[in-house]
Amino acid sequence: MYIPKVIRLQRTSLLTGNVNTMDLPTTQEKLDLFFDSSQRSTRPLIQDLFPELNEDQREFIQTGNTPQEWKMIEKEYEEVLTDDI
Repeated sequence: MYIPKVIRLQRTSLLTGNVNTMDLPTTQEKLDLFFDSSQRSTRPLIQDLFPELNEDQREFIQTGNTPQEWKMIEKEYEEVLTDDI
């Protein structure tokens, strides 16, 4: 039975500035490639580099934003819209 390797990644959210942690079923080598600025123009697209991850996990790698933070921001945005009506 195959058990994927899990990497714990810590990122600072671009939305809130909070430091968030997520366990990702991927490899350190793939993360190193993604974060290597010298590879930016030649590396695969994130969805091609990490096909094993879902959209929320890939978003976290790119921005540090969690699904919970997005929900909070969307709720605040909706409140602002309804307050303006």
